[in-house]
Amino acid sequence: MQFTKNSTISEIIISNIKAALIFENYNLNYSTEGMNTLSKACDKSGIQTGKLVKELNRLNGNGSGIIKLHEWNSGFLCDYIEMNHHSYIRRSLPKIISTAGLLSKKDKKFGIIKIKLTQLSMDFEIHMQKEERLLFPYIKYLVKMNNDGIKFEMAPFGPVANIIKVMEKEHSEADNIQQLIRKNCNNYKPSKNDDPEEKKFYQMLKEFETDLHIHVHLENYLLFPAAVNLEKKLKHRKKTIIIHKSKT
Repeated sequence: MQFTKNSTISEIIISNIKAALIFENYNLNYSTEGMNTLSKACDKSGIQTGKLVKELNRLNGNGSGIIKLHEWNSGFLCDYIEMNHHSYIRRSLPKIISTAGLLSKKDKKFGIIKIKLTQLSMDFEIHMQKEERLLFPYIKYLVKMNNDGIKFEMAPFGPVANIIKVMEKEHSEADNIQQLIRKNCNNYKPSKNDDPEEKKFYQMLKEFETDLHIHVHLENYLLFPAAVNLEKKLKHRKKTIIIHKSKT
């Protein structure tokens, strides 16, 4: 796929997941603003569009088709997100928070960062549990209903779009907290006077933020739209069946 200034951020990521790392280098928001065109995103961030388009197009033909996100089954995507991204958050955040606590003994700013990270950890744990216990099982059941021809059955929480709106709002709230953390950490750029522990901490934060951005993008712009469309398809199929039966 040849990218242009009119390509959306989401189209680019789904076409080539490696583009996410380029967006990270430019600090361009692709996790919660994926529907922006490249031109609009660059204008908003003060980035030269032409330069970024050329850089992104260098990815084409360089293993760009290895990971075919657009072909992933929604049920598989649920499992992937839970086993890869959710498990990473639960594994990495306690270590990051602990490191912030140790650094706060030397510099009070790390105490503030620790508070923000603790808030993010608590909020996102609740968020992930809602996905794992409510949303993901329903999405997997939508896939099963579609594949096995099972009669459509609405989830107890109503249309899937309702809970998705809640998830997207919580994604934005998590992103806001992450941006505050980044701001307090000088965009994760250590100064000459920072000791090795601080540099390592910034590296941990940057790795966590990158993973969170990709995680949120996969849900907002791949999994969630697919779930909404599949539910609509199954609702329509149910109506078709009822009309057909009434004619016989």
